[in-house]
Amino acid sequence: MRAAILFVVLGLSGCAGSDAQMRLWENGNVVQIEPSQIKGVDYVIRMKNSIDFGYDADDTTNRHATALRLISAQCPSGQIVSEESIDKGAYATGRPAREYFVRIKCS
Repeated sequence: MRAAILFVVLGLSGCAGSDAQMRLWENGNVVQIEPSQIKGVDYVIRMKNSIDFGYDADDTTNRHATALRLISAQCPSGQIVSEESIDKGAYATGRPAREYFVRIKCS
């Protein structure tokens, strides 16, 4: 039984950060990419702080790396120019619910 659980965990963690996983996040509204209306910003990526293997939007480094990877097809040399977070209450577990808005400029 332990071997089966370990196999599933390792298998799922192998998908962490993959293009397929990122498309699932987009389809599930965990992340959303939109053209920006703000001068000096080309795209805004909205990211919920949901929990998933290899994804932790509350970690700045992880959030920025994920945002740049999400936008890499449209903006291969993108740079993060600013970000904002909005508290949305709490999940049933008591963990704070947040949304991050990462603003990206294509160089």
